[in-house]
Amino acid sequence: LGGRGWAARLDFADAEQALAESLALLQQHNDRPRVALVENGLGDLEEARGNYDAALERYKRALQLRGQLGDEADLRESHNNVGYLYFLLADYENARVYLDRAFDLYEKHGNASGALLVLQSRGACELAQGEWREALATFHESLDRSRKLDLKAATAVAHGSLARLAFFEGRYGAALPGFADARKIVDQLEDRRGQAEFALGEAETLLEVGALDEAGKRLAEVEAWEKEGLSKEHEAQLAILEGR
Repeated sequence: LGGRGWAARLDFADAEQALAESLALLQQHNDRPRVALVENGLGDLEEARGNYDAALERYKRALQLRGQLGDEADLRESHNNVGYLYFLLADYENARVYLDRAFDLYEKHGNASGALLVLQSRGACELAQGEWREALATFHESLDRSRKLDLKAATAVAHGSLARLAFFEGRYGAALPGFADARKIVDQLEDRRGQAEFALGEAETLLEVGALDEAGKRLAEVEAWEKEGLSKEHEAQLAILEGR
């Protein structure tokens, strides 16, 4: 019933209809655990569409129901989802409140991979709020954890986060190899979203150091992926960088 699973197989309209029909049926039978699951799935779907306000409302409904049911395994997921949506909406204070709750629950139950994902989101909040020293420590911790767990996607995110921090600090010589390390991993995973993210990071850094030809090559790569569907954020970033 998860929204991301449906979205991978069907178009968004079909996914929404299927989930909405499931939700109505489950509500009739007062099946609250599954109602929460479908609300969460609809939140996943809205997030994938880029409808972050709608996704947040869905995630909050799931969180409320799961809070009534008291299942901490589900609660930690919902706290993480709500926190991450607040981050996407640039409400970093609320994001950190929910992410901290999720982190504590993941740590309490020994879920190392879940704790790692929350840690990375917390570091992104710190970076966005200009707390660069804290972000540096958080990103290094997330890199260490991801390597120990042998989670390649999370390792790529950690490399990319450290590269982004280096870029903001004007350490372009550190940013470029960081983005390149992240790119190597997502290329192996064939993760198009990650490839776009780190290629754009490389392009922006190359523009800053005056390597226009190399920057152009990275932008051309991302532009070629547009037909496959980029996120709204990546489309906007691509347009800005091409304008430079």
